[in-house]
Amino acid sequence: MTGQGDLAKQLWLQAHVKVLSAENLPNHDGEKAGHTDPFVTVALSGLTRRTKTKYNTGTPEWGEQFEMYFQDGDTLEVTVMDDDSGEVTSEDDLVGTASVRLSSADISPDKTHSFKLPLKARGAPVVGVRKGDRNDVDGSLEGADVISTVSFQVSWGTPRKEGAAAPKTPRKKSSKKSAPGKSKTAAAAAYGG
Repeated sequence: MTGQGDLAKQLWLQAHVKVLSAENLPNHDGEKAGHTDPFVTVALSGLTRRTKTKYNTGTPEWGEQFEMYFQDGDTLEVTVMDDDSGEVTSEDDLVGTASVRLSSADISPDKTHSFKLPLKARGAPVVGVRKGDRNDVDGSLEGADVISTVSFQVSWGTPRKEGAAAPKTPRKKSSKKSAPGKSKTAAAAAYGG
């Protein structure tokens, strides 16, 4: 007899992933260039989606939603990148990643769950710089170092039986062409660019 846990692993679930915002992103383009030009990729069950790029900001807001499919226990990975597509000699830079395991034991279906997670790069927290007030005693910038975060929401429902493949979603084709000698990023490769 199949247990309830086994049955849950056999079903495809429909997820609605909404990328909301990021905070305190570090400047990846050098001090003279201003802030970062961030975009987010969300990856779940082998499918990757990408937000639009927000230019010259350390506190981007997206509000973009994606429909994806997964099985109970899969991990949703959220990656914040710095878009360097306008620069011939540079590839997109990793700002940081965050992930959450989507488990029916921890997250209820048919309910929206909000997450605000710290970004990590190479296993360490990503530290951004926030402008703040000067300390009257020693002149230091109070609260200057802060952890960069990404905020998103996940909701799901509509179980699909095993053997019923997750619906195929058309992959976006990038209209941008890589400059000669410039390799494609993982995000561009995922979109057929």
